[in-house]
Amino acid sequence: MGGHSAASRRSAEGCGAARLLLGLAAVCGIVAFVVATPAIATDMALASRVPLARIPLPDPSLLEPQPEPDCKFKDALSNPITAEQMRMKLDYEQQCYRQAEEIVRTRLRQLQDSIGETIRVIEQRKRAVR
Repeated sequence: MGGHSAASRRSAEGCGAARLLLGLAAVCGIVAFVVATPAIATDMALASRVPLARIPLPDPSLLEPQPEPDCKFKDALSNPITAEQMRMKLDYEQQCYRQAEEIVRTRLRQLQDSIGETIRVIEQRKRAVR
């Protein structure tokens, strides 16, 4: 067990998910900046010389805040808790936080791919104007 309490492990796992969510929020900020950049959206010279393809935007659901993972062990525990119950509880919580992290990472990867496509189209337009 290495001397770490279940609470400190949960806290560390929660911090990992929080860092991923923070990264997701940063990417969302970049998208908002790119979308709001007037030089791209309203440049009339560009519109008159280059046919405007639709700028792909991320799926709005990827920009929605996600709830905290609910990884609380729900089975009844004896008082005092037995070693086997503690093992089951910690195993359950660890698996739950791992799964929650994988979900967050998948959503982040989808958002990054979508932002990459947005940037690719914008860069393509910039090259066409030069």
